[in-house]
Amino acid sequence: MSAPFERHAVRALLVDRGGAALLMKYREPASGQLLWLAPGGGRKPDETSQDCLRREVLEETGLELAEPGALVWTRRHEFGWNGRRVRQSEEFWLLRVARFEPSWDRLTESERRILLRHEWWTPDAIERSSELFIPRALAPGLRALLAGGPPPTPIDVGP
Repeated sequence: MSAPFERHAVRALLVDRGGAALLMKYREPASGQLLWLAPGGGRKPDETSQDCLRREVLEETGLELAEPGALVWTRRHEFGWNGRRVRQSEEFWLLRVARFEPSWDRLTESERRILLRHEWWTPDAIERSSELFIPRALAPGLRALLAGGPPPTPIDVGP
């Protein structure tokens, strides 16, 4: 088996006034596994994390970000995606936003094939659900952010 593909990703925790986060439901292309993720994606070699965040949020939701928010979480993990092993480091940025209806107008063709829908999720709804949310500590982590705001340094949220 070949070595894992190294990838750096940036994700937006877009949280509305009611404490719900906008998440996207994906279907993993090879296995068909369904999972919920925060908007975001891979950083290009010439991009800053903030530029990647702005680009990905615009592509995946239609929302134009003026500010990138606060870097609140990190994680490093390895997973299978579309028949490849990926070793990924991720950054999660917290942004408080007014609730909006995401647009699919700027999705890439590959995103259109795997993105099933957007939905606003509260920590309680995530905990009651039997669906897979990534990272697995999403609900308690989101709850901590809502109660205490951004941490002074980013927290490792694990797999």
